[in-house]
Amino acid sequence: VAKQEKVIFMDTVGSTDTLTKEKWNRYVFRSGTCNSQEANSLALYSAKKYPKLTKFYNIGPDYEYGRTMWDLFKAKTKEANPKAEFIGEQWPKLFIPDYTSYINAILQAKPDAVFCTLWGGDLVAFIKQAKPYGVFDKMKWIIATGGDITVSKALGKEMPTGLIVDQRYYFHWPNSKRNQEFVKAYQADYNDYPSAWAAEGYDGVYFLAEAIRKAGSLDTDKVIAALEGLTIDAPRGKSTLRKEDHQLSSDFMVGETVFDKAYPFAIVGKTEVFSADKVLYSIDEWKKAQAGNK
Repeated sequence: VAKQEKVIFMDTVGSTDTLTKEKWNRYVFRSGTCNSQEANSLALYSAKKYPKLTKFYNIGPDYEYGRTMWDLFKAKTKEANPKAEFIGEQWPKLFIPDYTSYINAILQAKPDAVFCTLWGGDLVAFIKQAKPYGVFDKMKWIIATGGDITVSKALGKEMPTGLIVDQRYYFHWPNSKRNQEFVKAYQADYNDYPSAWAAEGYDGVYFLAEAIRKAGSLDTDKVIAALEGLTIDAPRGKSTLRKEDHQLSSDFMVGETVFDKAYPFAIVGKTEVFSADKVLYSIDEWKKAQAGNK
């Protein structure tokens, strides 16, 4: 639609690589994280911190996000650890009420680690149902967007510790003046900590506002030119919309769930930061993808 109507579309949350690769067009920009950055960061963190994990299992939602994330995670994990095996996968439908059969299947498979891409309410429901079975003590869990503060708050003290998680933005990372100011302003307006979804939406508007200011115009072509290669000082740190593919390039954080007396919910600790050049698909990969994009 953006291409047809010749209007700018700023994607702030949707993360499929396809949007800025195979189905790229000049009107589409993404101010948020993409799947490759997320899956690759989780794979590298896991391989570095827990090299003895070799047997991996998957549970993820049965649509493009879950399946693509698993494929990306497998590829990067195998690259980092050639001994890695992928012994099973499950694809529950979105918003199902009962995960008992899936939990039992995971227990029977006895993996070293489970890669999980359930999110939001589904992740909350799954953790509540799975915890009594002891699955979070019997194997390592790697949960994409598992650091989502809305999930942590919903679970409270029920959140297991030691889960390998990421989040596309976090209220205490980076520990910079810019982020602290953003958190303070958000709390003043909403009496809450900002979620990643709030921060990514903020960044999208920030990019557009800066581009319009730079262009000195609302003309679409001029704003596109201003957006390409634009860098902003975002709450999550220096963030650039790459000129070629319009994908956000920024650092990415992975860590593990821990409890801190300062908060009534689990937070992300034991963090490691991955630069975009280590985990984001390359411009050469993008160029190859364009060969079939007519």
